[in-house]
Amino acid sequence: MATTDLDVAQTIQTALLGSVKVSQFDFLRFDSLNMCGVRSLSQANVRRLIHRFDQEGCRRLDPLTWIYAEISPNDLERIKAENSVERFAVESPTSIVLPPDSIVHCFQGQHRLAAATEWLDPSDLWWVLYLYDSTKLTQAARRKLREGETSAQEFCDGDIFRSVRYYQKRGETEPAGEWLAKWSPTKCRDFKQIYEPKSDSHQQFRDSLDSLLDFPPLWKPWQMGAHLLSLKIPEEFAANLNRMHAAWTHLTCNQPDLLDTETVEQFEGRCPSLSKADRSHVNDVFDQNIVFPSCSDIGTRSALRRAALEFTGIIPSLRLFFENIKYLRPLVYVVKRLLPPKFKGTIRQTMRRYYVRPGNNRFPIQVSENNIEEREHESDDYGFWSAYRQIFLFAMRHFYGLSDAHPLGHNRFLRPRQVADSQELWMRFKALSRAIGFVLPGIRAPNRPSQNNPEFAAIYNLLTRLRPPTQFEYDPTIFAQCSNQVVEVLMKVKQRKAQEQFPALTTDICGQWSLEKRCGMTDINSFFSD
Repeated sequence: MATTDLDVAQTIQTALLGSVKVSQFDFLRFDSLNMCGVRSLSQANVRRLIHRFDQEGCRRLDPLTWIYAEISPNDLERIKAENSVERFAVESPTSIVLPPDSIVHCFQGQHRLAAATEWLDPSDLWWVLYLYDSTKLTQAARRKLREGETSAQEFCDGDIFRSVRYYQKRGETEPAGEWLAKWSPTKCRDFKQIYEPKSDSHQQFRDSLDSLLDFPPLWKPWQMGAHLLSLKIPEEFAANLNRMHAAWTHLTCNQPDLLDTETVEQFEGRCPSLSKADRSHVNDVFDQNIVFPSCSDIGTRSALRRAALEFTGIIPSLRLFFENIKYLRPLVYVVKRLLPPKFKGTIRQTMRRYYVRPGNNRFPIQVSENNIEEREHESDDYGFWSAYRQIFLFAMRHFYGLSDAHPLGHNRFLRPRQVADSQELWMRFKALSRAIGFVLPGIRAPNRPSQNNPEFAAIYNLLTRLRPPTQFEYDPTIFAQCSNQVVEVLMKVKQRKAQEQFPALTTDICGQWSLEKRCGMTDINSFFSD
């Protein structure tokens, strides 16, 4: 054990006053999530503890379950006087009554007390605290008591991420390393790829992540080890996270300290500006004081309600961020296949290198599957951005066919509608990329029919099936020439201009709301409807 660790352990031992049984849970105070090392309150973990209590009891006389807490010498004397005791034993907890206005500050234990409140009979509600003298605890000792592992809950990835960045930004490498050690080697490697990259194309992504540290309740669903950087779209991630920061700045009326985990879970995925059901939900959770419970000021609560009801779009969160990556991955896979193998940099940087801007400020826009129109625009950068988006929009419409990925509810034996042939889709995808300005290696305009052309292969195969060479005598080049001639005719045939169709932007349904319908991989019916 290092000297500093030994010093901290001795400080904690010296500050220990004893153990007590407490039933007045309302008198106990906990740090907010803004304090580094504080766990996010999770109802799922509370339910897990209740299930564990059902199996083995709450084990509240086991010292491993006791909660660390500190009190001031003045409060200590008041507690002794109120309960007529001179001192507290360490191993035999003393039942006490807390005097009014006394403050007992707990370093851990919110989940244990929440589970105990639901599981125990109200007449038998108590838990054991280890009491420490607040004047004898150093900041290092408090950190040890707060951040130590317990059997109640391990730290989630979001808690670890926030804590690592907290200490790194303060230049405190030792505690940052202690937090990193809580992760597996794979998760540590993913983290270091973001913050210690070999080539620095992730600055915007890093900055956007750090900005969200202002909102600790958002971080519970964070997943380290999702290999985000392998997608090579850090700019898109940064833009998404920046919009998330702006959204919650608006929703909290620029008071991030008001936010709590329950409020995030009640709001995420909702769209109150467009959905009547979501507007009703927002009003209900405000009326019942479920959201922003720490805010009691009437004027502030009115402003918070108005901000939520006026929010345009779906309210974002890190949970939605990771769910939507399930949809984004196959799109990125498809776009990557357009690019050279082992391309350098991000997808956006690579595609910008291969973009050629038209000289007349008339930019091609795909308005239907078979029709491209030219639109004028004064901005020099409009051409690339419109072309870049059109590439991803094509991948979004056709990933089910361009890749092995499929929408939810897919059944390869009972497909509800016919998916276009993969070779045909790739031909259309490459043709679109050329038409909107991308000059990519290996993708050239088909001036002459090629024997690699799928239409040539289809015609040639048909002829050889009709006249198998094992049964008929002929010059095989004749069929090749004939196939080329037919392909040349087909290339001269122009596609019919499709009638413009627009998908419905909203649906009128009365089913039960679920977060899964607002994020993640699309379902099979929505895919074909869009």
